[in-house]
Amino acid sequence: MSVMVMISSSRRSAAWSCVIVPWMRSRSAWSMWRCCASVWPESSAFAPVLGHNGGGAVLNVLSALSWFGYPGSGSYHLAKAAAWAMTNSARLELADQGTLVTGVHLGLADTGMSARFVDTPKLAPSEVVRAALDGVEAGDWEVLVDDWSRTVKTAFAGDPRKFYAALAAMTF
Repeated sequence: MSVMVMISSSRRSAAWSCVIVPWMRSRSAWSMWRCCASVWPESSAFAPVLGHNGGGAVLNVLSALSWFGYPGSGSYHLAKAAAWAMTNSARLELADQGTLVTGVHLGLADTGMSARFVDTPKLAPSEVVRAALDGVEAGDWEVLVDDWSRTVKTAFAGDPRKFYAALAAMTF
């Protein structure tokens, strides 16, 4: 059986605008709306093709910042949280046609966007891709690529104030 995969996070995709537009522009509500309005149409545009071919997979590359914000991350956090919510909705909408929708969460990958974080550990992009594709092969709804994303997701099972207190004590 062949699997068609759409990865929703390339530089040329509307989903990439979801990350960059709110972060680099004025951080306005308009740019966040533009971002969130672009992810769903991109995924749903491929849905009929995937369905016609017996299903496939959509990978939406998100972030551990889908679940929390910190000072200065507002637009990026809001965009990723909205994209996570849309990933969950798309998963339910496309399940009947045999399309798996997988959300991929991670801390920092070694990309141009993270270059300013000089002394912070980063994942190799190849590691992110390997984990994401392994997740699709396993039928996972969510892939938590690194310890940071697993820690953050687990922390929010309890009182979020504890997580934010620990975050405030960290230095970036």
